[in-house]
Amino acid sequence: MIAQPVCSDDPCAVEADKLAPWQARLEDLRTFAEEDRSASNAFGNAHIVVHHECTELENTIRNKWPNPQNIGEETPQWTLYQRSKSQLEGLAQRRAIAYSRYTRSSERSHASRRLVAECESWLQSRHTEILCETLALPSDPEPLAESINPREALNAVRAEIALIPGKLSELAKRPATVDELKKAISQEVDFKGAVYAESCARSLGCSRTRDDVDLALAIPAHGDYDLRGILCFFMPEAVKEKLLSAAVAHCGSERKPISAAGFAEAREKLYADLWRLERSEELLIRVAAMAGEDIPRRADADPSAVLAP
Repeated sequence: MIAQPVCSDDPCAVEADKLAPWQARLEDLRTFAEEDRSASNAFGNAHIVVHHECTELENTIRNKWPNPQNIGEETPQWTLYQRSKSQLEGLAQRRAIAYSRYTRSSERSHASRRLVAECESWLQSRHTEILCETLALPSDPEPLAESINPREALNAVRAEIALIPGKLSELAKRPATVDELKKAISQEVDFKGAVYAESCARSLGCSRTRDDVDLALAIPAHGDYDLRGILCFFMPEAVKEKLLSAAVAHCGSERKPISAAGFAEAREKLYADLWRLERSEELLIRVAAMAGEDIPRRADADPSAVLAP
């Protein structure tokens, strides 16, 4: 049963109170995203400055010494040329470092903005559930130990998060049980046969002579007949047996079959594990922030894990 919002003389105040923790977290993320954007712009401007300096010095060297091989060694011009080349090498290194910093900061800014957009969309879609207190989330992970190193723990958690997609993929590849496969094939074959029969019935409904029947069968009302439908109608058991045999052979014996119920349960557990890991990840990022350490969030982090108070 869906719980109803708590009654109050001021419904707007009740709504604000329930949404406040979630909106506060979203506002924090917006602040982080804006800081990341500002940092990215600053690194971008720094790269532009050093790039222009580098380009100007390259042009100066090229124009002033178009044929450096003709400069006599141990001359003032040669010393000035070598000094300019050394300065250019230093600028080129600074330019590479500045570009690397800008690239990293730009990627982080993009990830922050993407996460904010995902969280905004998620919070809007869950607005009613939060107000009605019907939002169902997996249980929080165990409280963090006070002596824990946030970054080391975060690396371990993120390593576990990275394994979940592979586990889900392996689960999806496990074949159905023979009984469930047989049932599914039987239902599909019966359906195809019924569709063919209905199509024939519509085509032949107005036939009065043998020529009418021949014409109706030659030009069906709903397009060409599906050969599979014909086979499913006239020899359903043979088709079912053949398809079941082929499906079992295709699945092989490498992967253990799993029932639909078992598949749903295993997938639900993996998603619950993933949420708890992502929640641990978020809590570790918050702990690190309290200690003054800035750790960026993943762009594809679960909004519910990030926004939950």
